[in-house]
Formats: sequence, C-alpha cells, structure tokens
Amino acid sequence: GFAGKAIIKGAMTFGIVSMVIIFGDWNLADVTTISEEYGDSAFTVYLFILYGFLFSILLTGMLEGFMFTYGILKNDILGIDEKLRKTFSTAIFATLGGVSLLIASEIMQDLVGGGGLIGAVIVGLPLIVLRKPIFSAINNFSTFLMPEAFTKAELSYIEAYEIAMEDRIITEEERKFLKLSAKTLGLDKERVDYIESWYNSNLEDEEE
Repeated sequence: GFAGKAIIKGAMTFGIVSMVIIFGDWNLADVTTISEEYGDSAFTVYLFILYGFLFSILLTGMLEGFMFTYGILKNDILGIDEKLRKTFSTAIFATLGGVSLLIASEIMQDLVGGGGLIGAVIVGLPLIVLRKPIFSAINNFSTFLMPEAFTKAELSYIEAYEIAMEDRIITEEERKFLKLSAKTLGLDKERVDYIESWYNSNLEDEEE
C-alpha cells in the first residue's frame, strides 16, 4: 500500500512540476487563447495532469488504508510491532549519538583549539563499546511505549512452546510437534524464532 502510494504520488508530483515548467506561462483566464496557440491536445494533457495530481491525494490515501486493512484481516503483517520498535530504537540511538557527538565536538573546540576530533573520540568510543547495553535500555523503553501484540495464532504457539519448555529442554519429538504447530497456525520460521527468543528472554528475566 505504501509502495503504491509512493509511486503514484511521485509520478503525479513529477507531472505537476513538469507541467509548471512547460505550461507556466499559460493565461488560464482565457482558455480560448490556449487552444489557439498550443492546440486542444496540449490543454487536455494539462487538465489530465492537474486533476490526476488532485485526485491522487485522495486515491493514494484510500489505497494505503485498503491494503493496510486487508493485511490485518489476512494476518499478513505479523510482527509489525517488532519492526516498529526496532525502527524506533535505532532512530533514538542514532539521534542521541549524533547530538552527543556534536555537543562534545563543539565543547572541545571551544576549550581546545582544533579539539573537535578529541571530543568526537571521547563520546564515540563509549558509544561503540557500550552499544549493546545502551541499545538494550532503549529497546526496553520502546517496549514500554509499544507493548508486544501477538495474534491468536501466535498466542496458541506460545502456549504450545510453554508446555514444551516445562523441563527447559526441547526434545526432538517436541521440536517436531512445534514445527507442525507452526505450520498449522501459518507462522513462518522467522516469526517462530522471534516468539521463542522473546519467550526465552522473559523466562530468564523471571528466573533472575
């Protein structure tokens, strides 16, 4: 839906810009002069691009909303909350890191002439070394803002996995049963791996 919206809007925006460049000197107050100078076909193209751009604003929004609703009804956007959290966490980390580097560089530049590089190293090195714990803290914050949201099929798989993990060991027979459950519930391997990883991390937190 978003891809369709971007393509259509991009094409219509390109068209409207081209129209302004080509037909920018038209006097729309006198349509007859336009037909006489450029021909009826040119005026038809002008109206087509203009109204196409205007209607694309409405139609692309409808397209995106329709595809999003269809994805929800067909359960084709599994894990969207996880992707949103990852994007949100990455954006926060990049923003905080960039701002910290900028501030440190400016402070060191004022204190020591040409010391901007020193400030960047002072801030950048800890960011690289402590990247995992910092990112983990940001992930916890994003999870607080956007809690996990599992579908009925995923909740059913979690129940099956919980039963298999009662002794903290997954036997070969239990793994076959879990694979069959995932196939029956329509869950792909990537989503299954995430659910199991999520459950195991919660289990470790409870034991601690």
